[in-house]
Amino acid sequence: MKKQILAIASIIVLFIVASILLRPIDEVDIPLENVKTLIDSYFERDDVDKTNFVYNYVDEEEHCVVVGLKDIKKEKQDEFIHDVFSSSAGSIYIKNLQSKALIKFELSN
Repeated sequence: MKKQILAIASIIVLFIVASILLRPIDEVDIPLENVKTLIDSYFERDDVDKTNFVYNYVDEEEHCVVVGLKDIKKEKQDEFIHDVFSSSAGSIYIKNLQSKALIKFELSN
């Protein structure tokens, strides 16, 4: 009986380890505060275009970072994401931002 329980427990542990190891490598856990910090850091620089950016904040209820832009056309949203995150975080980070809808754009003045 003990051998059967041990065998079952071993199989369960094996499945857990396998599921962790086989998780897609491009899956990244992204805390919302990190997203906001990267945005803030980008716009603190003197060499960036700030004409379209108005604000950003973490919305815990919606589980996203809200970004206020003067122009929220799709091209401007894509440009924002590329400009802010490509040099500091990379393509896997950007892919996860978009697939998990961690940024919500709002029209702002």
